[in-house]
Amino acid sequence: LMVTGRDTIRRITPDTLLSARHRRRGQPFHPEPIALRRLKRIEHASRDVLLDPVALEALIGELGLNDHYSDYMPMALHPQLGKGLRISQYPNQFAPYLASLVDREIPSYVEIGVQHGGTFATTVTYLRTTGHPLARALAVDTLQSYGAERFARQSRGVDFFRGDSHSREFATLAETIVPGALVMIDGDHSYEACRADVALADNLGAAVVVLHDIVSARDQDVVAVWQQIRESLDDRYEFCEFTAQYRDVQTRHPGVYLGIGVAIRR
Repeated sequence: LMVTGRDTIRRITPDTLLSARHRRRGQPFHPEPIALRRLKRIEHASRDVLLDPVALEALIGELGLNDHYSDYMPMALHPQLGKGLRISQYPNQFAPYLASLVDREIPSYVEIGVQHGGTFATTVTYLRTTGHPLARALAVDTLQSYGAERFARQSRGVDFFRGDSHSREFATLAETIVPGALVMIDGDHSYEACRADVALADNLGAAVVVLHDIVSARDQDVVAVWQQIRESLDDRYEFCEFTAQYRDVQTRHPGVYLGIGVAIRR
């Protein structure tokens, strides 16, 4: 088998950069599909593992992580970058966040901004495996997400909407699923777009509104939105944050990154 220089570049370059390059050239982009079969590891895990943030953190690392900004991932997790489900989360933030949902009965889930679809598929599978009455789930992205689309095709009550979360078409769709839902916002990270997504979820009666990148040094607009809603919506929501960091990342890049903020309607 001959391996070309182009093949080597393709293997070591994050999908996000390749995708941008292909869009500039007007070419279709077909990233490697995420390995949905790894979801079986959630389905087959014991309830004790799924509800223990430490054990769940280890499991999430095994599911495979996104290689976007790989230098901001801890070295211990590098063997799983660009593999499996390509989850766009820090496991030490994502695991306690998921475990914190155990006492809530979540009937529907919406994720705005899904990229490869790994975080979305993991969340839906986790919620259903741990007994939530999840009847509907919706993935939303302006770009094609082969992982989210394939997961939707093989899962009951799951859909993928390719389009803008600020469009009239999405607003109409959201009216049927957002009331009472868990809504994860990780799409357009500009202040205006993120604030609009929060306003939509709030106005339609989402039970839990979640923002990703609430402490990220790379996403100051999202940080600002999170701080603003903590101040302006504290009469309607209770708040909690999952912002644990990895020491070796901070040694290489002083600062804090990612972060999950949860607003729970009172």
